Amino acid sequence: FFKEFGCHYEPLVCYTSEKKNTKPEIFENFFLSCKDGIVTLFSKRTAMSFVNEISKKNLLDKCKKRKILVLSNEIKNALEIHQIHNIFVTKKPNENSMIKLIEEISDGGLFN
Repeated sequence: FFKEFGCHYEPLVCYTSEKKNTKPEIFENFFLSCKDGIVTLFSKRTAMSFVNEISKKNLLDKCKKRKILVLSNEIKNALEIHQIHNIFVTKKPNENSMIKLIEEISDGGLFN
């Protein structure tokens, strides 16, 4: 786009972010003490952070009993590569669609 108008463009990094599990004991307890549960992931980056955490803590087997809710097939595919299944994709990639999916699962439609 910029070259078409004769502009010189250089990307400038404005910020960086650090992935950090601020409550590792709660995270681990969720997988060890709850027999079922729902995990919501809103981005591929968060999904990869999730995979790193469950791998570090050797909790991958515990994910089999959890319902994983994601906003897109791209996120779902990234999780399936790591042998995580039982993934539900929202109809639309937005918060309202995620809430509707949680309600469907919680009302028993997909939870049983």
